[in-house]
Amino acid sequence: MAWSVWDKTKSESSEELLMDKANELAQKFIITDGHIDVPWRLNKGGHEDLSVRTEGGDFDYVRAKEGGLDVPFMSIYVPSSYQVTGGAKAKADSLIDMVKKMADDHPDKFEVAYSPENAEAIVAAGKIALPMGMENGAPLEGDLANVAYFHERGIRIYINTCKR
Repeated sequence: MAWSVWDKTKSESSEELLMDKANELAQKFIITDGHIDVPWRLNKGGHEDLSVRTEGGDFDYVRAKEGGLDVPFMSIYVPSSYQVTGGAKAKADSLIDMVKKMADDHPDKFEVAYSPENAEAIVAAGKIALPMGMENGAPLEGDLANVAYFHERGIRIYINTCKR
């Protein structure tokens, strides 16, 4: 029998049925989020253990698994002010190191992902895949050779946050 929110034989409300179906689908399909600010948040406020449910922030292992989030892109964000003060590349390196440490500290829960196929394998193993994207080009420090450098470090997408 096909699932239907209009099935009057169910004792649950239509809203409950829809939520159950949404949760079922969230667990069935790979879900990604293109922008998770965990690295910068941890940079600003200390080091939380994201392998357990946390009090602050919007991301941790427990809530990601409950909600079906499998592939959250960790945003390597360095404010454009670093283009004036210097140190953008070093700051990006430290944020990338934080993401890699999270995976190294909890290899049963997290793994850095470097390709879609890699992410699928990580998810199939029951872990959360952590691809990385760079928000703002300040860490490139005006040198396109740094694109290759950050690719080697695991950056797979660049996000421009400039306002026009």
